[in-house]
Amino acid sequence: MSFLFQKIRGMINIASSKPALLIFNVTRQCTQRCLMCHIPQNSVNMPLDEIKGYAKKFKKFGICEVYLQGGEPLLRSDILEIVDTFINNSIRPTIITNGELLNENLIKEIAKRNCNLSVSIDTFKPELYAKLRGKDSLNKVLKNISCVNTLKHKGIFSVTSTITKDTDFEDLKQIHEFCKKMNLMYYVRPYNYNLGKAGAISEDLMCDKQKTIDILEYFKNQEKDTIGILSAVI
Repeated sequence: MSFLFQKIRGMINIASSKPALLIFNVTRQCTQRCLMCHIPQNSVNMPLDEIKGYAKKFKKFGICEVYLQGGEPLLRSDILEIVDTFINNSIRPTIITNGELLNENLIKEIAKRNCNLSVSIDTFKPELYAKLRGKDSLNKVLKNISCVNTLKHKGIFSVTSTITKDTDFEDLKQIHEFCKKMNLMYYVRPYNYNLGKAGAISEDLMCDKQKTIDILEYFKNQEKDTIGILSAVI
C-alpha cells in the first residue's frame, strides 16, 4: 500500500470524524526536564515487536501520519527501526526531538527516509533555554544540526518554538532567520496544556492572548514571502 493511498484513507478518516494522525510516545525517558512537559518518566520502553503489531493495526485503521516522541525518542537505540516500521506500513513518521542526541550520521540516515524531523528550540537566549528545558544545551543542539543545510532529505526538516510568557518577539525572528539559512521549515505554536499526562499546567508559561495572536499573525504573513521555509500553526 502506497503513502498516497494511505493518505487518502486518512482523509476519509477525517471526513468521518476519525483520527488520521497519531502521537506515539516511544519512550518516557528524556535528557531534559521541560517546564511544559508533565509526562512521568520511567525506564520501561515498549518492545519493538509490540510497536510493529500496533503499526499494522494503525494502518488498517487509516492512520497516515505518526509523531514519534516521548520523552526523548532518540534515547532509543532502535529509533530507525521504529521509523522503518511505520514507513513499511505506509505511515509517515515525524521524529519530535530536543536535538541533544542528534549527530551527522543519524541525520543522514533520517534524511534517506520518508521521515520528518522536528527539533524543539524555543529561544536563542541561553538563560531562558535553561529555564524552559531544565538545562542549557542550546549550543550543543545548534552544533548537532549544523549539517542540515548541506543534506538533501525526503521528509520535512523543521524547528518548532513554543510561545510562552517569556517569549521575546525579536528572539523568534532570529530563530526564523536561522531556519531560512539552514533551509528548515519553522513552526510556532502557543503553550497549551491538557488534562492528561502530557502537558504541565504552569502560570510561568501562560502567555498573554493578544501577544500570542500578534506573533502568530506575524509569522502567518511572513509565510507569503517564505514559501517552503515557514509555516505558522494557529
